[in-house]
Amino acid sequence: MIALMCVITFPTVMKQVTTYGEESDYASAEVEHTTHDEQENRVTFAVMSDVQMKDNDDDDISKLERALDMVNKYAPKQDAIAVVGDLTNNGREKQYNRFMTTFLEKKQQEAVSLLAIGNHDYWNNLSARNSHKRFKDKTGMKNIFYHHVINGYHFIVLGTESGTTHGLYSIPQIKWLKRQLKMAERDNPTQPIFVFLHQHVKGTVYGSDEWGTSTNHTFLYKALAQHPQVVTFSGHSHYPLSSPKSIHQRDFTSIGLSSVNYMEVEEGMTQGSFPTGHTDVSQGIVVEANGDNVKIKRIDFLAGKTIGKPWVIRKPSKVTTFSYTDNRDKVKPIFRNDAKVSIDEGKSSKKSLEITFDQALDNECVHAYRIKVIDQETNEVVSEKQMFSEFYKTPMPVKLDAKIEGLEKGKTYRIEITAIDSFLNESEAPLIVQGTTK
Repeated sequence: MIALMCVITFPTVMKQVTTYGEESDYASAEVEHTTHDEQENRVTFAVMSDVQMKDNDDDDISKLERALDMVNKYAPKQDAIAVVGDLTNNGREKQYNRFMTTFLEKKQQEAVSLLAIGNHDYWNNLSARNSHKRFKDKTGMKNIFYHHVINGYHFIVLGTESGTTHGLYSIPQIKWLKRQLKMAERDNPTQPIFVFLHQHVKGTVYGSDEWGTSTNHTFLYKALAQHPQVVTFSGHSHYPLSSPKSIHQRDFTSIGLSSVNYMEVEEGMTQGSFPTGHTDVSQGIVVEANGDNVKIKRIDFLAGKTIGKPWVIRKPSKVTTFSYTDNRDKVKPIFRNDAKVSIDEGKSSKKSLEITFDQALDNECVHAYRIKVIDQETNEVVSEKQMFSEFYKTPMPVKLDAKIEGLEKGKTYRIEITAIDSFLNESEAPLIVQGTTK
């Protein structure tokens, strides 16, 4: 474990701009350029989010160390590394110090650091302006939003301007973004443009409906939509990369990044939005771009494995080539012919039944199951609930257990299980089992 001094300062490695909030902050400032290999039109970089470093939690440091070790394993030669917000849990100096000490010790020295400010980085009882100053002083970033060209590829980092949950990207900052996007497109009309921000753009990736941008959302979306070669990277929701909906294409491409610290999922399932083991899910990505093709490897940091097949974006400047669209999957999940569901008599009681069943198969990912409980005598539906398939675990379990509660003693029930994938396709034939409470 790294020994920390009480006070640590880090040098500013990029030129500072004037005090944030003045008109000059939104001017088209000079773009930083870094070239590692002029002979090859390639760039490799890692992206992660939501480290949320606390004051004294050693587990936070261990997870960040593990994350950096894993991206170094899967990308031994990186041109850049990005962390898109919530570097800290409360924006305190000690938390920044702990984050930066670990980050600088483990990251590849040649990789350009691209750090973004998140809503948690404001939760320090400072004004927004002083929070910006602390972020810049501690991380060495020239501003909370900036533009860097690496190996000829444009990297644009946005900064949420307050600690509100759904973020604040002001009209002046979005106008600045529009100028940067036009500049990048003039430079190379077909090459991808990489944009980094903390909150998802609403209406794109998994989690963006609940946790996406709110203020000035339409203006931000339209600015990005003018350039289909844009690829955005965002975090904030903590929703897992294991979902195929964590990549989205409509007018541009969006990637949701999960979290280094812990996972969260939507409400409404029996496991809750923080399922058992949610602190054991830590994920991020490695990106390889070659001309107008982009390959994204999803990595489960704690498991030390990749998640599924890489996502491949071909010719992102042409919407007609987009394959990760809203309507891309119409295939229904199915249960194997030999799939079984059974009652665990030992765990059942007078008012509950415990079931175990084999998971269904899907071309992408089974997301959840609907469990319908029917009174066998009256054919009345007693209850209907949904549970996650635990798709967020690596590896995904082949069997699931479920406890059916709130039943009457000595009664017989029919239980029907329907599989639902990430795009709401449902299995036609449910698994069925019959059981009697004690």
